[in-house]
Amino acid sequence: MEFFPVMTADDSANMQKARWIETSYDYGRIKQGNKVTHNFSISNDGKRNLYIRKTKSSCGCLKTSATTDTIAPGATGYITIEFDSYNKEGKDSRKMNVFLNDPASPEIILEMKGEIEK
Repeated sequence: MEFFPVMTADDSANMQKARWIETSYDYGRIKQGNKVTHNFSISNDGKRNLYIRKTKSSCGCLKTSATTDTIAPGATGYITIEFDSYNKEGKDSRKMNVFLNDPASPEIILEMKGEIEK
């Protein structure tokens, strides 16, 4: 995790600020072996560049990609997560950790969930 020094009110007002429209996606019911892809939108409401430092999955069944690793002030990017339900069954929830340079939320957890039928 990134270290953030104590900030003044001025520093705080001029920092990068991540805003997520959603952090969880319910894909409903799918057949075992199907793949589901979802785009998670991330906006930078701050005044400095927002950096996506890295992503870490709870499972090899999740693959991730980002439209960019740098989101300018006022801009929006997307983190795409693909879930592969191969050899999975029943109710399922998988998580992806996203590490950012936002001092207010340096780590966000994105979730893909649903039910897998044989």
